Amino acid sequence: FLFPLYGSSTVNGHTTHTWLWPLIARTQTDKAYRFRFLPFYSRTSIPNVERRSWLWPFWNRVEYSAPGKSGGGYLLFPLFGRVKREDQSTWMFLPPLFRFSHSARLNEANFPWPVFRTASGLEDKFFFWPVWGYKNLNTEYSSFLLWPIVTTKRVQSGNRLTRKFKILPIVYHKSVTRTPGKSDAATNEVIERDFHLWPLTGYTRTGDDATFRVLDLWPLRNEPIERNWAPLWTLYSRHRIGDAIEDDFLWGLYYHARKPGVFRRLNIFPLVSWRSSTDNGGSVEWSILKGLFGRSRRGDQSSYRVLYTFRFGDK
Repeated sequence: FLFPLYGSSTVNGHTTHTWLWPLIARTQTDKAYRFRFLPFYSRTSIPNVERRSWLWPFWNRVEYSAPGKSGGGYLLFPLFGRVKREDQSTWMFLPPLFRFSHSARLNEANFPWPVFRTASGLEDKFFFWPVWGYKNLNTEYSSFLLWPIVTTKRVQSGNRLTRKFKILPIVYHKSVTRTPGKSDAATNEVIERDFHLWPLTGYTRTGDDATFRVLDLWPLRNEPIERNWAPLWTLYSRHRIGDAIEDDFLWGLYYHARKPGVFRRLNIFPLVSWRSSTDNGGSVEWSILKGLFGRSRRGDQSSYRVLYTFRFGDK
């Protein structure tokens, strides 16, 4: 009604009324209550948590009542803050620049953020940003040098180990390794690999399928661009799908595709073309200067082509 004078909405059982949007609003459900009169006062009540602020964002208070995690805290922005709960303790000075947190599982410190950051316990971390830093979780490790120039990442997910290494914008490397389980006697097996040396070469492999090309002008990994635009600047490419291999140089000037025991195709444009296949009893077809002279054989029958027009041979 005369928006922003008044409005109301209901989403997933949460009904919100607003007056002079966005200054005054109230949301209420069976388990939550929210009210704000910006910037003078706001209150949020959800199970085990009660938050209030006055003259937001300058003065804020919070109270926790969950068993084993009860306590409270306050923040006088941007000067000072304190959180004291049964399971953790936090001090803040000029937040977020200086922050010190301690709990049974994790200790963290920013002094100041984001330049120096440390953590120990559940997470092992040291950042001297942007010069050098690392972060180590249970199944994930990452590091940087002169961020964002050099970065590394290692993630273990089930029996898949993924490694990434970047030197922007020159080098990108990714590998996915299948690691054996405790009862598995097999050794580590690389099932995916992706390597790019910008702007010279790019190589990708998934299982037995692989692609290699020169040049590789797009510095970032982007499948739509590589699929739709990379052929425009690719001088040489090699594709392998199982036993089948395809080589292409200068957009088809030289083309060679083969699968041992199945087929072979060779084209040196416009000089020579050759095709052979084992299907239907076998066939061979070759041509010089795109039909100046050529021969075709399918099974026991052969035919010849001369001067692009004349054909003769077995019928």
